[in-house]
Amino acid sequence: MRYLIQIVSMLIEVVIVVAAAFIIYENPREPFSWVLVILGYMTWESQGGFMAWNPANIRKFLANAKTLGL
Repeated sequence: MRYLIQIVSMLIEVVIVVAAAFIIYENPREPFSWVLVILGYMTWESQGGFMAWNPANIRKFLANAKTLGL
């Protein structure tokens, strides 16, 4: 179950990056697009960024899931 959660979190991070790229690609001159991307980045960074991808944090990520009973 822990590995499934890790895979899902990795996929969600990919979706966030692709969505940000799509917003910038579709509306590069729209200021609201940049605000959305910046706010999305700030939220993503405050939650640990690519925590599930970083080899140093994978054990920590899986240990946190284990303590939750997953």
